[in-house]
Amino acid sequence: MNIATQKSGISAGDQVRKLKHPRDTFHAFMVEGARFDPEYDMPLIRSIRFVPTALVPFSVAMRSDWSNFDCAVHFCERDQDIERFWANPGRYVDKLGKFQGALGLDYSTCVDFPRALKEWNAYRNRACDYYIQKSGCPCIPLLRGDPDIVDWETAGLEKGCAIAVSPRGCVKNRSDRRRFERGVKLIVDRLEPSLIISYGQNSHSVLDYPIGLGIEVHAYVSRGRGDLGGGALGVEIR
Repeated sequence: MNIATQKSGISAGDQVRKLKHPRDTFHAFMVEGARFDPEYDMPLIRSIRFVPTALVPFSVAMRSDWSNFDCAVHFCERDQDIERFWANPGRYVDKLGKFQGALGLDYSTCVDFPRALKEWNAYRNRACDYYIQKSGCPCIPLLRGDPDIVDWETAGLEKGCAIAVSPRGCVKNRSDRRRFERGVKLIVDRLEPSLIISYGQNSHSVLDYPIGLGIEVHAYVSRGRGDLGGGALGVEIR
């Protein structure tokens, strides 16, 4: 797909320079060298495809005694558990690079959040994804399936790319389930992804729409609510 890679009349280098600030409170260093979607200023993400053997939570994968790298890392945890990556990403990318890859950051865009916070978290997710890719670790962006910000979430992603989703925590309540299904349909219609990695099974058939279109969908069993912070290392991680 043709994606505009820079604003009209502004070079990619100029876009990088305009982000620099002596007090880098918004972490411009994470998107240094990026080109941006012309409408939403989201960094462009390379299309990367892989199917993980298994998935391990970020909080478990980064423990000093975790050494099984035959899996991919996911960030579908509480925001406070992944905040340390945003705060100091350089501390973690070397170990991330030992895994099969990563699913993108998953900062919350809850239905009761102010729109500005949803958009900020959508940007942070994509800035982290870009940084992970730039470090050399394969990263598939994770989309929240929030219909309110589908334009933000799909900005900078190529048509036919691989994406990740997570129905975990979004399908028990009927209204949440319908909202998630609607968001997935909007994303699929917009991006026509070639592959979907789902952290969470196809509960209540919420992934039937892409499956019915013949899109390759791989769903992984998610962990229980009590394991949001990582859980015991002695159990198999999926």
